[in-house]
Amino acid sequence: MDYLSSLIDGLNPLSRGNILLYWFWLMVYSATFVLAWRGRRAMTRFLCFFLNQIMQLGLFMSWSLTTVLMATFWLPTLLLSVAVIGTTFYITRED
Repeated sequence: MDYLSSLIDGLNPLSRGNILLYWFWLMVYSATFVLAWRGRRAMTRFLCFFLNQIMQLGLFMSWSLTTVLMATFWLPTLLLSVAVIGTTFYITRED
């Protein structure tokens, strides 16, 4: 019975693992979105662009799972995106 319960929990879009994966995806995607065009070196920009493309919807996470989690946690999603993008802009600022 534990195996069946763990299998069903893995399919639940609001399971703890899916939510943690979503927050990780959102942070990496937001940071690489900015770093792909604000990086100082061409190699840094290329790696961030490559990682950003891997993080696109459907490749790292399914499109439907991302939509469900984004709709459920819309305010924390917005706040985390703004915080990560703002921090990335601050870190890569020109002195």
